[in-house]
Amino acid sequence: MKAKPLKLPTHLSDPPNLLDRAIRAVAPGMAMRRMQARGMLAIADGYNGGARDRTALRNWRPGTGSANADTTLDRTDLRARSRDLARNNPTACAAINANVTSVIGTGLSMRPRIDARSLNLTDEEAGA
Repeated sequence: MKAKPLKLPTHLSDPPNLLDRAIRAVAPGMAMRRMQARGMLAIADGYNGGARDRTALRNWRPGTGSANADTTLDRTDLRARSRDLARNNPTACAAINANVTSVIGTGLSMRPRIDARSLNLTDEEAGA
């Protein structure tokens, strides 16, 4: 009976090369250990967000102070820009509404009441 080739995840490393495919055909267990070792090496290689060789991150040097220290001098401008975005940017407005719903929404409960007068119901009928 021929061993069924293993489908190994390629999201942690490069796709299997010729040697990896040969090992996978002959010794699937060994191939799996090789892929696991590659995955561990890829994880241990560092966090890509800290890389400085990418064009998008090359000139990004965020402040290293506390949140208060980094925003104290610009607080007035930041507050004005935030309010402007909340009023004029649908994405910002949706983010704020989603946050408000998540924070406030769990404590609310519905208590429906009918308008007995407009339905011509007695107090006894409306309470039932």
